[in-house]
Amino acid sequence: MLHLLASRTIGVVNADVQPGTITMAKRLASSQRRRTRRIALMLVLALSWPMAAVTASATNATTTLNALSESAKIQALISTVEKSEGLVFIRNGSAHDPAQAASHLRLKWKNAGKRVHTAEDFIRYCATGSSLSGKPYQIRFADGRAEQSAVYFHAQLRLIEAGQIKAGPINARAAKP
Repeated sequence: MLHLLASRTIGVVNADVQPGTITMAKRLASSQRRRTRRIALMLVLALSWPMAAVTASATNATTTLNALSESAKIQALISTVEKSEGLVFIRNGSAHDPAQAASHLRLKWKNAGKRVHTAEDFIRYCATGSSLSGKPYQIRFADGRAEQSAVYFHAQLRLIEAGQIKAGPINARAAKP
């Protein structure tokens, strides 16, 4: 196992390390003596730590950032409905106030499970129409104008991505578990 770990770790060794050092570490790692393998592992880890740590941190940060940013976008989409005064959310012919609409969208997001990875998925699977009746959702504005919710949410998503609508921190209670 130490040999496997040492050989995998050598793959991320910083390019500034002398080639002879890597060769020596490989030889030590392949040794049958336990103490020698332990020394080789420490040597390899010491040589590769800065590069491995930076690579792992960057990868984890990027993955976390992407996941959070999509969740933040979805939460911001729901917030645009929830915080809009005079907006009426119409589903299956019934009018709902913004708080009820936001609650319903969060429930659909939660129930969508692994199908929703992005804000676009959220719009497609949760915010476009009823999964029971197949009827599209509508948004009626304070001025009486109405449009399909898909059009509304796509426009809001473009504004969020452009930075014109702030995608604030995710509310832990309201966010998808």
